[in-house]
Amino acid sequence: MTNHPTNFLGPEGPDSKRMFLAIALTAVAFSLFSYFAKPSALTPNHGAAKNAASSQGAGAAAGAAGADKGLGGAAGQAAGAGSADSNAAAAPAANATPDNLRASTVVLKDAKGLFRAELSSRGAQITGFELLGYRKPIELVKTPAGANVVPEAKALIGAQGFFALRAREGLTLIETAPYAVANISPTETVFTRVTKEGIQLQKRFAVAADRDYVLRTTLELKNESGTPRSIALDWLMQRARVEHKKSWFAPGPDEFGVVCQVQDKHERMTLSDLEGGKIKAFSGAVAFAGLDERYFLGALAPVDPTILTSCKASVSSGLATLTLEQAAVMLNPGETKTFAFDSYLGPKKIELLTAADHDLETNIDYGFFGVLSQPMLWLLVQIYNLVKNFGIAIILLTLIIKLITYPLTQKSFVSMQELKKIAPEVKALQDKYGHDKAVLGQKQMELYKQHGINPMAGCLPMLIQMPIWLALYQMLGNSIEIYQQPFFGWISDLTAPDPYFILPIVMGASMIVQTAFQPTPEDQPQMKIMMWIMPIFLTVIMIGLPAGLSLYILTNNVLTILQQMLIKRRYQS
Repeated sequence: MTNHPTNFLGPEGPDSKRMFLAIALTAVAFSLFSYFAKPSALTPNHGAAKNAASSQGAGAAAGAAGADKGLGGAAGQAAGAGSADSNAAAAPAANATPDNLRASTVVLKDAKGLFRAELSSRGAQITGFELLGYRKPIELVKTPAGANVVPEAKALIGAQGFFALRAREGLTLIETAPYAVANISPTETVFTRVTKEGIQLQKRFAVAADRDYVLRTTLELKNESGTPRSIALDWLMQRARVEHKKSWFAPGPDEFGVVCQVQDKHERMTLSDLEGGKIKAFSGAVAFAGLDERYFLGALAPVDPTILTSCKASVSSGLATLTLEQAAVMLNPGETKTFAFDSYLGPKKIELLTAADHDLETNIDYGFFGVLSQPMLWLLVQIYNLVKNFGIAIILLTLIIKLITYPLTQKSFVSMQELKKIAPEVKALQDKYGHDKAVLGQKQMELYKQHGINPMAGCLPMLIQMPIWLALYQMLGNSIEIYQQPFFGWISDLTAPDPYFILPIVMGASMIVQTAFQPTPEDQPQMKIMMWIMPIFLTVIMIGLPAGLSLYILTNNVLTILQQMLIKRRYQS
């Protein structure tokens, strides 16, 4: 308690100040977290090295030709880079893979039925990836046939393709180059291509038997020519912007991010960070890189982090491109070198990401209140394992939190009733010393001390609950465990807003009932009006927030009303 009570208490009495503080804290906190809170984009390293490859002379012409064929800037530049290479003038290899090789699609499935992956021989890349086991299959990667740029893709993560290769140095290779399908099994596929320079590329995709949602991707380079070659390649991931319907009270899902873990530093950028032709580049050993949604992740991680030397993100015409530069290697005639990668495409579930290795769990961000969100999630999942309904689990979690905070809230509500009992004495002091705020504050504090009352105790319930509300909001917005989980009836997804606004409205009504049990400042009609407007204000905000949060607040309000009724009955008896 401060030694200067007049800073908090005026002649209007303690109740109005207490309620004004609670209203202000609640309004500010929910406004900020509802509308503006999002994972922070870390400041990029502007000193990162730029792409060393450039197209000149014949290379520029080849790049222009690539663009004319609809390959776009990235593919055209790759074609130009290959033409500009000094070794490209050598005679084409006799066994070079023909560029008119017919495209084919290969499907891989894991033994547990968790996902279905489509791989195209055009670029030897992942062009379709569905997560199974949900109410409807979730498309993480989707590339419509015949489209290089998809401005309105429905896929959550990919809209162009994952893990395509293009040459930066030493080869003629674009990301859509055709490969031959050398071997197919239900869980493993091998693509091969021989470039005109006589370099054989073999890309192998195999479902990991010991880790869920992981494909082991292996790249093998073999020099079948008689000339030593320095070879540098780029790995590519692309994703189109998805426009979500938004409004002031329903801001919609967070924009997906481009993530790079470079030299133990986690970098995350959204399309908004890359607008205006910006390029964010980060140099150093790349632990993993990928495209990140709120609940899902698509990432490529080298088994040896030194394989990839930089991570570069850019956006053009609404299409985000993530370029991972692989370190240049020298291949002597007949020499073979192999590089291993793990690709994870799946939900951002802590145990799955941890099992996948490569520090992928760092992509789960609960924000400032993560210290509360993570234990709450753990407890919520344990309760769910018993009751098999996350809505009931949220209700029981609320009851447990209420029991833990009961001693503090009980003391607060008792102090509020004590304040109501001495209200006539406070009014007498206001009438007598209202002309002198300093003296009034001193006399009020003496009166509170005499009766053993803490005048600020009424703020405790709100101050205790606000961090819990915000932590639960972050948990509901970032925990795949609750994604698409129903409650009862019309609530089919606790992480989405109530489609009929029933829970927020009932929650607002419970707040009005709760307000009726609180002592009100009789001499401040403006504050009394604010106390009744606050439930309406919070109801409007909750309309666009997860239904699970409304369920938590409603349950907490009902328990608080019961607690207040018991205290009030005790003081009236």
